[in-house]
Amino acid sequence: MINKISIGTAQFGFGYGLDHKNLPVSQPKINQIFNFCSKNNIKSIDTAKSYGSSEKNIGEYFKNHNFKGWNVTTKFGHIDEPLKDQLVSSIEKLKVKPSTILAHSINLYQMESFQDQIKELKQEDINLKTGVSVYTSDDIEKALQFQENLDVIQLPLSILDTRLIRKGLLKKINSLNIEIHARSIFLKGLFYLSEIELESRFKGAVESLNFLKNVLKKENLTLPEYSLLFVASRKEITKVVVGIENLTQLKEHCNTLKKHFDSRIFFEALKLDFNDEFILNPSLW
Repeated sequence: MINKISIGTAQFGFGYGLDHKNLPVSQPKINQIFNFCSKNNIKSIDTAKSYGSSEKNIGEYFKNHNFKGWNVTTKFGHIDEPLKDQLVSSIEKLKVKPSTILAHSINLYQMESFQDQIKELKQEDINLKTGVSVYTSDDIEKALQFQENLDVIQLPLSILDTRLIRKGLLKKINSLNIEIHARSIFLKGLFYLSEIELESRFKGAVESLNFLKNVLKKENLTLPEYSLLFVASRKEITKVVVGIENLTQLKEHCNTLKKHFDSRIFFEALKLDFNDEFILNPSLW
C-alpha cells in the first residue's frame, strides 16, 4: 500500500498544525523526504497554488534531480487569470509539468468558464487528468454532473469520518472509473491530541474516539495508524494524501502500512455514525 501515498505539501509553503504555529518545512528536509520517496516507490506529490511557496520549494528539489516517473497534482483556486497561464506559472515553479490539476472548490469546478478551459487544456495534452477537491457529499453529487472532465476527486476520509462510505459514494465514484484521492486522514492532527486537549477543544468527538481506541486494544495500533490503514486498505482509494513534516514521520507511516492486523477492526469503525460537521471539516475550525 506504500505506493498509494501522495506527499501532502501544504506545510512546505506555510505554517501548519492545528493552529498554524509551526514553521514551514525547510528545504533540506524537503530534499530528504523526496530522496526517500524516490528510493521507495512513492512517486506522488499533492500541492496547490494557494500553499504559499510550496510549488517553488518542490521545484527547488526537481531543479537538481532527474525527474522520472513522478506524478504531481496541483490545485487552482480561481480563474481571475486563464488556467493556461496559471498552469505555465506552476510548471515554472515546479520545474515539472503536473500530471493532474484540480479545482480547489466545487464552486470553481462548476463554472462554465472553468469547464471550457480545462477541456482546452486536455485537448492540448491528452494525458492530463483534471478534477476537483471536495468537502461534502453534496459537493460530490454536483461534481458528478460534469463527468466529461472528471478524472479525479479528492475528498476527506478517516477512521472517524466514514460518511462517504456509508452513503455508498465511494463505490459510486469508483464504478465510474474516477480516481479517488483521500485526504484529512488524521483530521489535521486531531488524532494525535491528548485526552485533555480533546476534552478542551473537541469534546463532541471524545466518546467516538474512545470507542475506536477500545477496538484497537488487541491490535497494538494508535488512532493515526488505524486511520491510515483503514483508508489505504480501501480498494476504491487510488491515493492517500498524507501531510509530511519530516523524514522520520514519513518512515513511520511506511512502517505502519507494513503492519499485520485483523481487518475486522475496519468493520467495527463503520458501526460509528459520527456526523459532527464542525469536527469533521477542519476548514471550519
